[in-house]
Amino acid sequence: MVFLDEVTASVSPQAAAELYAALHAAAVTCVSVGQDCEHLRGLHTHHLRLGVAGSQAGEGGWELCALP
Repeated sequence: MVFLDEVTASVSPQAAAELYAALHAAAVTCVSVGQDCEHLRGLHTHHLRLGVAGSQAGEGGWELCALP
């Protein structure tokens, strides 16, 4: 498992796609943090939302959603 913080901020979309493809091919679970959410969604299968009001976990809860 790797935690990637703003990893797509300084590279081209192609370079980011190649990096994530290599990690997925090596069966590495990626947890990404970043501001370019649309680009990151294309590189992942799920979206973890933290601090979600009204979730089953209550105020400050979380949701794990499958991405299309």
